[in-house]
Amino acid sequence: MQKLGFLCFLLFVPACFEPPQPQCAFRCGPAGACPDDYSCLPDGYCHLHGAAGACGFSDLSVADLTEQPDMTTIDMTSVESCTDGVKNGTETAIDCGGGTCPKCAIGKACEGFANGARDCESGRCSTIDKVCVASACNDQTMNNAETDVDCGGGTCPGCAVGKMCASLADGPRDCTSMVCSATSKVCVAAAGCSDQVKDNLETDVDCGGGGCSTCVNGLGCGGLANGVRDCASGICSATGMLCVANACLDQSKDGAETDVDCGGGTCPGCAVTKACLMGADCTSTFCSAMDKLCVATQCLDQTKNGTETAIDCGGATCNKCGDGKACLIGTDCTSGFCSATSKVCVATQCLDQTMNGTETDVDCGGATCPKCIDTKDCLVNSDCVHFCNNVTHKCIPDTCPDGVKDGTEADVDCGAPTSTCPTATCGAGLMCTADADCTSVMCLGGTMCM
Repeated sequence: MQKLGFLCFLLFVPACFEPPQPQCAFRCGPAGACPDDYSCLPDGYCHLHGAAGACGFSDLSVADLTEQPDMTTIDMTSVESCTDGVKNGTETAIDCGGGTCPKCAIGKACEGFANGARDCESGRCSTIDKVCVASACNDQTMNNAETDVDCGGGTCPGCAVGKMCASLADGPRDCTSMVCSATSKVCVAAAGCSDQVKDNLETDVDCGGGGCSTCVNGLGCGGLANGVRDCASGICSATGMLCVANACLDQSKDGAETDVDCGGGTCPGCAVTKACLMGADCTSTFCSAMDKLCVATQCLDQTKNGTETAIDCGGATCNKCGDGKACLIGTDCTSGFCSATSKVCVATQCLDQTMNGTETDVDCGGATCPKCIDTKDCLVNSDCVHFCNNVTHKCIPDTCPDGVKDGTEADVDCGAPTSTCPTATCGAGLMCTADADCTSVMCLGGTMCM
């Protein structure tokens, strides 16, 4: 810096006196001259080093009072720190950058991309290398109109194969190959789509990959996600990596499909055990109601349909139903017996609420069912819990009114108190064995009541 006295000799400067405190009460001299330990900043005032913001200027970037003193010549003329051949203070390279010294030339160090305007003559500092560069096309950052880092967009050189570009129409502008993939938006090799060789980004010979025409069905592609790019049909199989005609062949469950490449109304029906939502999703036309899987027949679909009398049983086509399941006739049941009133399968004919077999009344009598209670129909005593009336053929509680001379009776349904009819005596003309058998108490000759 120049000495303050030297400035006063050249010009009349209102502030030609030892600087007072606070640190910035005077304007800079010609060419921004200030005394030692002061710097002229953009507000036009001389600021004491290390006193940032003391005068309301908040963007000071000056060294503090701990910096080494300026070197001087033999005649004690100060040498500016920005010309001392040493990288010091806030300089980013020797005698340049940092905001207080002149901006650096191309190739000189700078602080970073954000400080390019401050540190570099070109206004550009590279992001990675941190050196001043000629333009935005060298700053290692994708900015302005660039389509990839430092290339494309019309203002920077074309991008190499594999780098991003804007669109097929912009290939000549953005790519060194002059070809931009229409779908993947990357630069692709210009040649090779008719060389009968699978090369560059092609997924099959001279097709696919975004740089060549799409492939026909049966040729290779880059996978399900790349179908639109690689295949004329727009569909690439998920595992086979081949172009296919439609989504029902792509080895992936997509669209309305209920399982891979089947069901949903647009694809073929699904095979047995494949997922479904309704019968129409299955080749068998039967989808299980709970498991939601295709089954072979209606007798496995967990639904009462067709001629079934209960879920998956009974009727003309399915297995017979077990006891307790709904039925219409005995052939619906495994037991062969369907209750006539409750319409459920029962274990035996003796529970089917129908008179059948050898039964003498509904579900009783005969050779196989329990004996009948009183008042039920019978043929013989063995059909009844008690006795069967030989005339009325109804079960009765005792033998007296059964219309047959049986037991110890002297005649039909009458006899002595010791007989099975203790209260019924025989009338005149009926057989007797003793006077007690007769109502008259007179048994003539021990054979006939008088």
